[in-house]
Amino acid sequence: MKFNFKALVKKTLPGFLALIALITLFSATPAQLSALAAPDSITIGVLTTTDMHGRIYNIDPLTGNTVNNSFLKVATLVNTQRAALDGTIVIDNGDTIQGTAMSSYNVNIEGGENNPLAICLRYIGYDVFVPGNHEFNYTLDVQKRFYDMLAAPTGSTLPGNPVPAVAANILDVVTEEVAPPFKPYIIKEYIVGEKTFRIGVLGFTNMNVPNWDPASHYEGMKFAHAGNTQQYYAYEWTNYWQDQLRNVEKCDIVIVSAHSGTGSSRESQITHFISNTTGIIILTDRATATTWYIKPSYGPQEPMFPSPAMSQEAASVPVPCSHLGQLQPLLASRTSTSCISMIIIPCL
Repeated sequence: MKFNFKALVKKTLPGFLALIALITLFSATPAQLSALAAPDSITIGVLTTTDMHGRIYNIDPLTGNTVNNSFLKVATLVNTQRAALDGTIVIDNGDTIQGTAMSSYNVNIEGGENNPLAICLRYIGYDVFVPGNHEFNYTLDVQKRFYDMLAAPTGSTLPGNPVPAVAANILDVVTEEVAPPFKPYIIKEYIVGEKTFRIGVLGFTNMNVPNWDPASHYEGMKFAHAGNTQQYYAYEWTNYWQDQLRNVEKCDIVIVSAHSGTGSSRESQITHFISNTTGIIILTDRATATTWYIKPSYGPQEPMFPSPAMSQEAASVPVPCSHLGQLQPLLASRTSTSCISMIIIPCL
């Protein structure tokens, strides 16, 4: 009988290739397995709230009037976007625990015990809380109860998950390290194809707190490093956090959430910050409730104030937060085989 080599190859090759694939699969590292399962492109939603001022429900309990910008509506929007997107980063930009009858009753009558705003942030599943100046309206004891609630572990008596309190410019007056319970930033990781993208979220509270609140409400803290005589965020970013996030943490994308308004003063310095920094993809502010996209250059190039002429990679048009769920796509970072896109979703 004549030996038919072609027929043998045709019959056995599929099984042989399958065996090789299995051997490769079982010898792969966990990271390689994750890359095989990961998509080539994902879209992450960055959802932001600011100046919520104690608005929990969609009805004002004193007047019966409808409240259009409440945490109840935020919860609905966040759930909808989580179901629609590949991932989300949810940020509250401060001025949260002050402003309504309910929040005032909790602080003034109950001493901040079981703060309902901490429960909101945990239950919705915020990734970051950046304190505003109004958080310093209250005593350190009231503040501590709020931050202890945010930090309580999953599975405690509180619903939801821990929410990091992030503020890179709340410093210990002696060591100039970031003062507890705050941390300067968080890092989120997303596997896209063969690439693990790292997204850093850096927070700044308002520099002007000492001009508004009693010193006993921030005892042992200060709001800028000693060399930052003009108290600008740009100094803090350039001298302390740009290298840390870009070169040490290897962040592909940096988001800065600053509780400050448009301008160049100590109180409202977003214009100055944009004009004097590079290396930041997304900046959210508080007073104008605006999200800005900033030129993501990491070399010695000139900073660029947002303008419609910028490319998609450095999208520029400010996004007003006045419309629930307004979307603006931003191609944030990519490699030859992997891409991560951001959608900015101002919640209120």
